[in-house]
Amino acid sequence: MDTENGNRETKGSSSTESSDSRRGRASWQQFALARIHELEAREEAARCQENISAKTERLLDGVSRNLDYAKDGAERSRSIRTGPALERTWNHIYAAQILLLEVVENGDLPAWGWEILAMARQHLGSTDPRRMRLEEILIQPEEMKPLAPEDREIAVQTLRAAQDASSVEKMQARSFRAILVATTIILMAVAAGLAVFGYFLPNVMQMCFHTDTIGTKLICAASETRKPGPYDTLAVEVIGLAAAALTAAFTIRKLDGTSTPYSIPFSLALLKLPAGAISAVIGLELIASGILPGVIRPITREDIFAWAVIFGASQQILTRYIDAKGREVLDNVRGSESKQAGSETT
Repeated sequence: MDTENGNRETKGSSSTESSDSRRGRASWQQFALARIHELEAREEAARCQENISAKTERLLDGVSRNLDYAKDGAERSRSIRTGPALERTWNHIYAAQILLLEVVENGDLPAWGWEILAMARQHLGSTDPRRMRLEEILIQPEEMKPLAPEDREIAVQTLRAAQDASSVEKMQARSFRAILVATTIILMAVAAGLAVFGYFLPNVMQMCFHTDTIGTKLICAASETRKPGPYDTLAVEVIGLAAAALTAAFTIRKLDGTSTPYSIPFSLALLKLPAGAISAVIGLELIASGILPGVIRPITREDIFAWAVIFGASQQILTRYIDAKGREVLDNVRGSESKQAGSETT
């Protein structure tokens, strides 16, 4: 009993935090800690049962350990790479929920039933047999039935399946964000390489155009002289990047946010910037080479910038497929029913 009181005092002292220690926490940390504190209260209530068996005591100790691990992960995460900490924290929270569900008193089961069903509907498909069975138990034709003791096992199985699906969705979101970041870095490196190449070899990069048929007059993107300059390519890239930024802002308005820390909408927007810069350079190169039939060649600097805007914005033709994948990943994180609702409205 003294050991139990010591554990409670330790938890109490650890939960008494100063306001300074709570500053700077991400929203997912605040949400996870609130869930942990709720489960700690439920665990303490479960320990108040009379004549607790040795098995129940072991399960409650497992709940306590998992909540301690979850709290440690949520409180100590200060790294930029928040994905592993989030997944570790919620895996321990999920494990604590499963163990706690197995030991709560029969009188407390009705409070769990609707919570489990809500999570099942969020993360499991409508044809999942465990979700369907739980719905048959709880949703009767004439009344809503509470979760009964004999239904505890199917409730545990359904909760575990919903938790596993939620964990997979978070891992998929994290993996997709990692791919976006890697692709963005590669495109930034390519854009920087083109700018450097144009700086040292301006005659190779076709950012200048003849304004007459005999080829005596030359107009360039940035050079004031009648020959290619070192900043022509960079000027085109900046204009293309600005045009891509506008399309990114227009695209983001169609994306909903997410409670995960992966910032997928921001990563999608960031990807468009170097893509727009590269598209502007490639587009003007194609015009200069004469490959695009029927395209009016630029005869003024304003024409060059106008084409840079057009080609910079045209990156949306390719990146819109990535946007669609991002929306799909976000729908998966929000749950199966939100995904179905979204597909019905499109």
